[in-house]
Amino acid sequence: STKSEFDKLAAAIGNTYAAVRFVSKKARNLSIKYDNQILDSEAISWVVTGKKPKSAVEYDKLIHKYNHIQHMTTKHIKSVVHEYLCYVDDEAVCKSVKASMKASKEARHLVYVYIDVDTDYQEARVRILTRMIWYSL
Repeated sequence: STKSEFDKLAAAIGNTYAAVRFVSKKARNLSIKYDNQILDSEAISWVVTGKKPKSAVEYDKLIHKYNHIQHMTTKHIKSVVHEYLCYVDDEAVCKSVKASMKASKEARHLVYVYIDVDTDYQEARVRILTRMIWYSL
């Protein structure tokens, strides 16, 4: 039972008060890590027994699925960028468009980055290509 597990923990620590503080701190950290998607009682039981609650397992699955979707999205973006840039010979423009797309994705709005770009013409190409790719996605 959870009580007997706690008694073992308290005996190992040597002080019931210190054991309560230890369990509460660890449980709070778990709640924060799991974005408060697990109940406080589940977090406490998890710390005491070492058995992960079902809600935490479900949360882990959801996060894994979300990360997989994010990875696929990044892969898709790279594919579209490559598709547009395979016809561009200017390496500085290509690097700038790739950097602009990365910065735009992170900022969640259009951002233009110029790398080794020397002319207004090249800057205009970077802006045009970046906008074309951004709005195609």
